This record gives sequence, C-alpha cells and structure tokens, in this order.
Amino acid sequence: MQAPQVVVPFSTFSEASLRLRGGVPNTVVRGGSEGGYRDAAPLATLAFDGPPAEVTFEGNQVEVDFHATLLGGLFGLCTLGAEIALSPQLPWRIRITGGVEHLTMDLSSVALRSFEMKGGVRASKLVLPRPVGTVQVEITGGVSEIEIVRPAGVPLAFELHGGGSDLRIDDLALGAVGRVAWQTPSFDEATDRYLVKIRGGASRATIAVAPDVDPAFPREVAV
Repeated sequence: MQAPQVVVPFSTFSEASLRLRGGVPNTVVRGGSEGGYRDAAPLATLAFDGPPAEVTFEGNQVEVDFHATLLGGLFGLCTLGAEIALSPQLPWRIRITGGVEHLTMDLSSVALRSFEMKGGVRASKLVLPRPVGTVQVEITGGVSEIEIVRPAGVPLAFELHGGGSDLRIDDLALGAVGRVAWQTPSFDEATDRYLVKIRGGASRATIAVAPDVDPAFPREVAV
C-alpha cells in the first residue's frame, strides 16, 4: 500500500518556510530534487506512514500539523512517521513547535536561513549546510539527545542555558556543566557562520564537524 503523499507546487518567492506543529513523531526532512527548470520540481513533497498529518500551504509557506493523528499514536493504533523533501532552489526558514520524538534533518543540500525548535527534544540529528550570513539555530524546552553537524571550516558559536550533563563540542568533552559559551576563534570576524543556542538544559548534546573532514582550528570555551 502506497504511503499517503502531499505535493506542494513550486512558488517563485525569494525564500520558503516550513512549520511542523503538534508533537513531531518519527520524521525525516531532507533536500529534494532540483529538477531541470525552476518549475520542474515541487517546493516540498511529504509522505506519511499511517494517517497523514494535516498539511496546509499558501505561496511559499508549508505547515504540517500532527495534532490530528497524535491521539491514535498514543493509544498504539498507528505508527506515525513522515518524510519531507524540501526544494534546494530556495532558502528555508524552519520552525518546529510542540516537541520532537525522533527527528532526522539532513539539510546539507538545502540553503537554511533559520532553524527554531520549541517544546523539548527526545532524539534528533541535524545536518547543516554551509551558511550564508549568520544563521541562528535555536532549541528551547530541554534536550534528551541531539547531534548537530556542520561542514568543515564553518565558524560556530554555541550557547547552553539551563545546564547539561554530557556535552561534546567538536573535540571538547564536558561532563556536568552549568551555562556554556563556546566559539571557534574565527567566529567574530566571519561573515558566514552559525549561532547555536540551547535553552532549558541538555542531557546529551553533540556539536560536530562533518565526519569526513578533520577540523583544523583550535577551540575556545567558557564554562
């Protein structure tokens, strides 16, 4: 049986936005096909395992609401999952509210303007593309487990508010800590860079460079 699918047509805007709401279950977000021409590939394609979430879109804005199927999942009536492919032809702003169960986002082929996640994270992996300008990644509500991977050589600043117990920032390992502020030495002078903030504490968080390249710059940390 083919999974329910929603195709969002391409829109000629300067950027696009994706919003996930209502307690995100097992979900994968990745870059989609570029197509031969601008209008040859969709803005987004969404496929669902189990009852589909409510998808609305207008122009360059795509919204996915998982509230409608959350009750069935809680009672074991379905195993809900989603796979979302985003057009790499536009930069994206991504916002997630209501908490995350398991989320994998491979945005390595997608231009990212901003990323925001609110409501707590159980397990998540975020693979970032090369930034243009200062790109902020903000996670609020507490983290059980998260891994954030950026391309080699990309400057980054990381802030943790609310304490943490098992943190790895590139080649730096930290145990129980309070507030953390860390950055690569080149961050202040860089034009293209990431600012990552976690608010509400983190029991296990990893900030890493793409594994196929060894980072070459020294570290700075304040705990």
